[in-house]
Amino acid sequence: MGEKIAYIYALQGKKEPQGTTHQKEIRSFCNLANRGVKRYRNVSPSAIVALTLFYGMLEREEIHRIKAPIFLVGRYGRFVGAKTREESDAIQCNLTDRFCRNFLRMEDQFSHIQLHPFRNDGYDSFLRMSLGKMDHCDYPFLEMIYKIGRQDEREKQKDLQER
Repeated sequence: MGEKIAYIYALQGKKEPQGTTHQKEIRSFCNLANRGVKRYRNVSPSAIVALTLFYGMLEREEIHRIKAPIFLVGRYGRFVGAKTREESDAIQCNLTDRFCRNFLRMEDQFSHIQLHPFRNDGYDSFLRMSLGKMDHCDYPFLEMIYKIGRQDEREKQKDLQER
């Protein structure tokens, strides 16, 4: 049996109607991820929170290798609102850039996450990452989220009972 590898093909959130109470609470909670952090253009704090939680779960499951495609294929042909092939290509490029910047930010914030140089050797076109064991994080909010992902169900129940 080979080494376990996690593949990440998308980071997306469910859109709620504008102005709902839950949407405001979630946005406020996720914005804590930006405290004390160098900003990255077009990186959503909710994507960082989701990745942080997911990476904690990967550590719990002893999965240390991650792959993500560096080109996100448009799933439905041309994108809505794109009138020309060039506009569609520009939207595609923006989506791919935003997707990759999420991983760059994660590497910047967590010392145990390492991105590996892209290889264009015809083998595949994935961004490769290694996930080590997190001992410390300079961002308390993200460290808390990471530890929640790392906990198994018994630990989560115990934490809830202690509160």
